[in-house]
Amino acid sequence: MTNINRRGFLTVGAGAFMLPALAAISDATDRTSRRKRINFKASIEENLIKEYLQPTPLKLNVGAVKPFSALHFSDTHISMADPAELLSWTTKELNLYEARNNGVFGKGGFPFAVQSLAATIAYARKKGMMMLNTGDLFDFRSEMNVACIKRTFAGQNIFSALGNHEGRGLHTGELNPRNRKEDDELRAKFEDAIGNPLILASRVVNGVNFVAFDDTGLARHCRNEQFRMMKAEFAKGLPTVLMCHMPPFSKELHEANCEHHRRKKQPLPKENSLNSYYLMGEDYAKSRAPAVFRQMVDFLKCQKNLKAWLCGHLHFEWQGTFGDGVPVCVAGRNFNGECYDISFS
Repeated sequence: MTNINRRGFLTVGAGAFMLPALAAISDATDRTSRRKRINFKASIEENLIKEYLQPTPLKLNVGAVKPFSALHFSDTHISMADPAELLSWTTKELNLYEARNNGVFGKGGFPFAVQSLAATIAYARKKGMMMLNTGDLFDFRSEMNVACIKRTFAGQNIFSALGNHEGRGLHTGELNPRNRKEDDELRAKFEDAIGNPLILASRVVNGVNFVAFDDTGLARHCRNEQFRMMKAEFAKGLPTVLMCHMPPFSKELHEANCEHHRRKKQPLPKENSLNSYYLMGEDYAKSRAPAVFRQMVDFLKCQKNLKAWLCGHLHFEWQGTFGDGVPVCVAGRNFNGECYDISFS
């Protein structure tokens, strides 16, 4: 991992992540108020970690050659735009943008996403850990969001999957664009910012093959190629950890998600009601999923070398199983500092 000194940290990270609200913060995501105090005797990294990070320890036995640790995080939802972009939007889009930044919905908004991401990076660097991201780094497409991620991830030891929000316009209900040429152009822009291919990419760490793939929609024209690539990864014969944004469907996951919505007093998710097959609560067998996607899911259920599956999207931590007892670990809200400190053995 590249080591960056204090000045390097301030240049790469803190320039975008200075702390205007560190002295007194209201956490709009939980409707609770917390008093934050800067410790001027501590470094900015220490302040960020203390005030903005909530790591959960987790152990996974995946057949590694030697034990190692990694930080798994998801759903940061950086929400930035520059004045030129704001002037190009509609009033409705501006209203949504302000809601996402200020948390005016009470139970929504991501006003401290940048501080949480900075704390995540500081924690991983301090402990010498690789970072594993499972999507929704930013909340909507904007030049400023993409530039922020590209600058922030430069020189970092990070491996990423694509989230559904990276492919959206500003809080629209459908993924955009809708044709292959535009999909490819958009995906290439995100690959440049994030640093690895997003249809499917792999990285071997201590004998464990981490495979990140897109299950969010931007690879919908490439499912046959993606399936071929997935088969090639398992043909390597290595213990494998999958990474994607949307967790694989299970009744247990759907029930947990419904219970989460009940606690939040939110409308319950409806099974198979969206014009997509990947969202939580949708049974692939009953949805409009392309046949090749269902075939890939069936293929994965038979793979003895599949040791774990890392996901996000739910905005709460959840652990379950896939197939014949493969651990599925869903990271919580990184915009609220949640993440997994995973010990792999």
